[in-house]
Amino acid sequence: MANDIDNKISELRRKAAEQGLSIRFRNTKTDQGDFCIFIKDPTFRPGYAVGFDGDWQSKAVSFDQCLASANHWLRKRDKRFTFRDGRWQYGHYHFIVWKNRDGRDMNYYLTIEDADKAAAEYVSQGCCVVCYDEPPSGKSTLAKVYGEYLPHVNDYVRRSIEKWSKQ
Repeated sequence: MANDIDNKISELRRKAAEQGLSIRFRNTKTDQGDFCIFIKDPTFRPGYAVGFDGDWQSKAVSFDQCLASANHWLRKRDKRFTFRDGRWQYGHYHFIVWKNRDGRDMNYYLTIEDADKAAAEYVSQGCCVVCYDEPPSGKSTLAKVYGEYLPHVNDYVRRSIEKWSKQ
């Protein structure tokens, strides 16, 4: 059984390494369980991105269930999750809807696919959507512009879009 677990953890480590992540498997009893699978991300220091705790004798949080959860997190993580506000959250892209020089921050954190769908609806209503990689600040980067922006955005956003378009 130990060899089977080692093989499964090795495979999980291989999958994590493909995304620049690492796995730490702790087989030590704690208040949280008998073992834990930690997924470490070098962009999140000093701890880990997520951990899956389980019990060897449990049917509710077994090793295989924790392993499946870790695999699921790895498969979906790069598209769906980003670290912000001190924790991993769904989505990455933030967008602002503009119409007639009036911008509304929608406070959405979306995957780029979800942003594409949501923006299409606003563009069909005659709006422009400006999509950022995080909430607009001095550190944010434009990711995408949907619709005709010139009649809708203010001068600062127009200059940002034009500068971004030239890169």
